[in-house]
Amino acid sequence: MTEIRATEIMVAAGARELKDSEIVVVGIGLPQVACFLAKGTHAPGLDASSRNRRRQYAPLHTPVGLADSRIFYRATCWSGFLDVMGMNLHRGVVDHRISRRA
Repeated sequence: MTEIRATEIMVAAGARELKDSEIVVVGIGLPQVACFLAKGTHAPGLDASSRNRRRQYAPLHTPVGLADSRIFYRATCWSGFLDVMGMNLHRGVVDHRISRRA
């Protein structure tokens, strides 16, 4: 039997915190994996945005960084960091912000 890794526990715990129809700002890596685990299991209406404002994106693979073109797959909107932080996060329309250093 294989052992459960700490990263797998973190992803599962993060996914459980996200609810259907919430708006979240998601970081790259494990936070993104947790977000898409939630979308695939119990929160299909979860609206994921990233720091440089991609809405409803659904990458095929976990990207290695914010400039990785795979992260733009099926995105409905692109804009900048100030838009995400100023017009959404600080205005209060985001339900959660998840990142490795949250």
